[in-house]
Amino acid sequence: MLEFVGDAVCLSGLTGTRLKSEVIGDYYPFWWGITSGGKSKDYRYSTAIVELNAATGEVYVKEAQETNLGSAGHALELKVSSPHTSNLKAVIVEENDECYDHLKNVIKRRWPNVSITEAEGPVDQNSSNIYLLNKTLDDALETIEKLDLGNSIFFFDPLRSVEWIAIEKTAGRRIKDFYQTGTEFLIFLFTSDWFLGRDDLASLPSTPEKDEWTEEEKKTVSEADALFGTEEWRIPILNEKPVGDKERLLVELYKNNLHKWFRYVLPLLSCPEIISYMKLSF
Repeated sequence: MLEFVGDAVCLSGLTGTRLKSEVIGDYYPFWWGITSGGKSKDYRYSTAIVELNAATGEVYVKEAQETNLGSAGHALELKVSSPHTSNLKAVIVEENDECYDHLKNVIKRRWPNVSITEAEGPVDQNSSNIYLLNKTLDDALETIEKLDLGNSIFFFDPLRSVEWIAIEKTAGRRIKDFYQTGTEFLIFLFTSDWFLGRDDLASLPSTPEKDEWTEEEKKTVSEADALFGTEEWRIPILNEKPVGDKERLLVELYKNNLHKWFRYVLPLLSCPEIISYMKLSF
């Protein structure tokens, strides 16, 4: 169940949520400074940041008792507060109605010059290049296809894990040709949770034998199947090997999955979680 402190979604993890937000806050301007053409090209190239799991734009980190910008907040901060960003699109997608209402509150409070009405309206009547979509992934992708994104980042950041079908749908809509450039996926992939458990997520079992799994472990295995889009991960992962080894192997297997779409898949490790930057070079 989602919790909020003010308009910020309440999350835990000094080395997860807070670190991720800090990295994204640094990476978005760096990425845009290159892909827009930079100062030498007068930032004229079309670019887009597509936040597919935007939440509220703010995160409250329980351990630190502090509210920070989330990834969607950083995308909006770059778009609204930085110069030369007229050709940058910020596409902010959030399916959950409660999160979406808080997101609009955050925008009104932090960036009052942004027109919510225009951002929610027809894309062909939007001159702000800020798009707010309270839609499912499928419906959001239909809208996004109408936009000239140019060089773009798609950031996947659900609360637990990204289902492989979401990767497939998004990549299939965006990448039409072999070795097509101009697209980057960023995927936040928890690793320790799969092996240590968290809240209502039980740790993965240490055996591939189904009849030895608890009901809670069966649910976790099912979620991992959805993460990979296959059951082939089970034999390499469901064993008695050290947790650290299995975490690294999980990332390697996921990286191999992504090579279906991308030449370059670059994992950035951060214990105990892993932020994986899934990148197709420009």
